[in-house]
Amino acid sequence: MFLGRLDEAGAYLDRAESLNPNNTVMKAFRCMWLNYVGRTNEALAEIDAVLRRDPFLPDWIWDLFGMAFTVAGRYEEAIGAYNREVQVPPWGYAYMAICHVSLGHSDETRQAMARYREVTPAASVATFLSSEPYRDPTTIARFRDALLKAGCPKTREGR
Repeated sequence: MFLGRLDEAGAYLDRAESLNPNNTVMKAFRCMWLNYVGRTNEALAEIDAVLRRDPFLPDWIWDLFGMAFTVAGRYEEAIGAYNREVQVPPWGYAYMAICHVSLGHSDETRQAMARYREVTPAASVATFLSSEPYRDPTTIARFRDALLKAGCPKTREGR
């Protein structure tokens, strides 16, 4: 999935699901894949189903919710998901900056971007987009514009 080979990843995830349809961690990764390939509403529905099946999933499940809610434009819910995490992953701060800038929250945008740059020394729009293999060019463009507006450097050198 993170090599950008989304079709291949989908085939492997489908196979894994057919072998063990009750594995909630595998299903969570499948939800991430659904979000990356543009099937965000399906991903959100499946994440809900995963949580109903296993309410004691690892903390990172909230990251999946945050990512999918951000793609869906449900920014308040995305922020709420990230706020539920015990430890927000470095990229989570970029997602929160996208959400806050999209909602016009200037102070929160600055805080999220400052934290993203603090925990991600190579933080840049290019770095973020290269690590998140979204297929939909509209999502990529929206994230690029939001990150630039939030003050994220365009490239590692700041250009």
